[in-house]
Amino acid sequence: MALRHPDGREEIRHSRMHRKRLRDLPVWSARPVLISRAAWMPRELNWWIGIVFALGASLFALGCLLFLLPSATAALNISEAQANGIFFLGSIPFTTAAYLQLFQAANAGPMLNHTGTGGSAMVWFGWRPGDAGWLSCMLQFLG
Repeated sequence: MALRHPDGREEIRHSRMHRKRLRDLPVWSARPVLISRAAWMPRELNWWIGIVFALGASLFALGCLLFLLPSATAALNISEAQANGIFFLGSIPFTTAAYLQLFQAANAGPMLNHTGTGGSAMVWFGWRPGDAGWLSCMLQFLG
């Protein structure tokens, strides 16, 4: 999406980059930075969102494996109800990470071409139906 910068020049900006407050770096210069920083960043909300999504997805994958490999389920003495419980456990971190994305989008501030009231007060959900980033995070959270 092309946006007009306050000084008059156009720049390319995406709602995800804006919400996560990532700089627009060329791919060749961003890779070494991202790889070196990605392993351990517990002070970054983006890092926690990724970790919590990965935990939920891992539990979903484990539940799928248990249903696809009935011999393994029988060998581990796991009932169908217990395997379904693994799916439920996976939904908790997945929904938590979706909320963290929504929280991040609600507090991202206005895009460059938006003249909304970007206050500094933290909001828990916000209401920004005109913002594509917020809408996508809200749909993820509701799903």
